[in-house]
Amino acid sequence: MHTPLRFCIALGFLIAIVPAGHAKAILQGTVSFLNSGSRPAAGVKISAFGADDFYTVIVKAINEAIVKRLGEIDEKLGAAKIDAETIIALHNKMEKLAAERDTALPMAEKQALDIASINLDTAIPIGYTIGDIAEDFALKNVDGNIVSLSDYEDAKGVIVIFTCNHCPYAQLYEQRIIDLHRMLAPKGFPVVAINPNSPLIYPDDSFEKMQERARQNRYPFAYLFDEEQTVYYKFGATRTPHVFVLDRERALRYIGAIDNNPEAPNASTQRWVENAVKALLRGETPNPQSTKSVGCTVKKAPPPKSPVPTPHDKND
Repeated sequence: MHTPLRFCIALGFLIAIVPAGHAKAILQGTVSFLNSGSRPAAGVKISAFGADDFYTVIVKAINEAIVKRLGEIDEKLGAAKIDAETIIALHNKMEKLAAERDTALPMAEKQALDIASINLDTAIPIGYTIGDIAEDFALKNVDGNIVSLSDYEDAKGVIVIFTCNHCPYAQLYEQRIIDLHRMLAPKGFPVVAINPNSPLIYPDDSFEKMQERARQNRYPFAYLFDEEQTVYYKFGATRTPHVFVLDRERALRYIGAIDNNPEAPNASTQRWVENAVKALLRGETPNPQSTKSVGCTVKKAPPPKSPVPTPHDKND
């Protein structure tokens, strides 16, 4: 840095920190000194303007520098303000989420306790497994009579099929169920079809609609209505159709699907129910003993609504 520049900077700082009257006196002395020729400032003729002019130029330069610096400070303060607002917004959001959490946790705990207090025997259809003995049941048939499992005591076994009217899969398997009964009932394994669905969910699954469908398609087997939805639960049926093959002792020997092609019966390569029954007739164990049923889920009736209390007269 050149000496004259250093001199001007030093002089500027000096002027900035002393009162205006003193600063002017300093400039007057400086100008007199420079005009004496002792130290010319890089060829600049200070004598061309007086102390007042020199003072004005210096003060203006200092003011401009201060204004510039203040502008930079304002920008930084503005950025800091934005950051602070962002931090405050995030803090408020975190407090809101914490409040929601504090509200939700007790509700979740209550729901968990409610679920834990449910009798799981009536909430989740565990159902029979291979080897279990099926309990007797008594359900209304489409002909109006009550049909029980014990009515088939002379049969070598029973093919219990949970099916329905509305389900597209049940409709695809309808003729195959009829064919199974016609083929296997003479051999001692009749079909017993049971509708497990609530007509409150699908009106097409009502008892009257069952009667119409059975009559229209000439069902050769019993078509029972599990109106209270207790039998399907005991068996563990989850879809329509869902098959349970029982042997002479009413033990479960096969559970699952009818075959491996719901869409096209002629394209199926594994006729599981037919093969399971033929294996039992030969005194053999079905292979496989279980498969995954494919169909519509069982439509459980909605829980009853709580009764609405009737308003009482004040005089009651």
